Amino acid sequence: MKKLSKTLCILITLALPAGCINEDMSDCPPPYNTELTFSYSGDRQEPAMFSRMIDGVTLVVFDRAGGERVLDKTVVKADLNRFQGTELYLPAGDYRIVCWGNAFDDTELLSGSLSESRVHAPAYGKGEKIATNDHLYYGECDITVPTTANASGKVTGDIPFRSAHIDMRIYIKGVNGLSDPSAWPELEIGNLMPQYDIRMNAVQPFGATYYPALVRDDGKKALAACFQVLRFADDNPVTVTVREPAPGRAVKVAVDLREYMEKNAISVDGLHEAAVEMLIEFTDLGVSITIPDWSSGTTDPEI
Repeated sequence: MKKLSKTLCILITLALPAGCINEDMSDCPPPYNTELTFSYSGDRQEPAMFSRMIDGVTLVVFDRAGGERVLDKTVVKADLNRFQGTELYLPAGDYRIVCWGNAFDDTELLSGSLSESRVHAPAYGKGEKIATNDHLYYGECDITVPTTANASGKVTGDIPFRSAHIDMRIYIKGVNGLSDPSAWPELEIGNLMPQYDIRMNAVQPFGATYYPALVRDDGKKALAACFQVLRFADDNPVTVTVREPAPGRAVKVAVDLREYMEKNAISVDGLHEAAVEMLIEFTDLGVSITIPDWSSGTTDPEI
């Protein structure tokens, strides 16, 4: 009943201004009573990072006490360019506001209460193969709207964002048949965590497999997979596996990501713009697993 009352109040507020035209405006509700700004400064404390990295915000307002979903709003890039935040009209009450940046085609937000809502790739919800997540960012804040709040005495607050993804860039060299995609090997990233709750807490075990798409990178003379996954730690169970193409799909190489990161001094802990790069190269002598160095100036043989 409390959720219904607040929702009806918001809908009535949206409808009232049209009825106030050419009438005494003193009884009309303000256009908004809450002004929120968004911020994200990355790893180097650069305020401009928000506009660089975040192209849209999906905002959800919950009743703080009961967790009921009160309001959803999407703020697009054009609006963010005009004002890095948003304005809302909320009835008096205590609220928790959660925001997801860049929740686009590779993100599904399951509606529900604060405890029930979930965030994952659409393929996960359908039981299909997951290729990637979006470049996700997360922010939240709590606010209290008093009965006296209006446009001139509005409630204000800032919602700081943090990274909810890790960039993965995997390159494969030394394979035959690059002109024929059907002959390309298959790439699997195993033991990933596939789903957050609405507050960016992991709610599934590290057991999902992603199947990122490979593309031919003629400049690097390699196959490349550039994709995003949900956050993991330096101490992780993630695996990177290259298989022969179907129908055989025999394992060509399997890499323990934790060991690879430790060996190459790669860390994601505590970093917003975390990334893991890997070059898997097949040669006559076997296979090498290294950090790619495309600036070395070395001339690679044709593959």
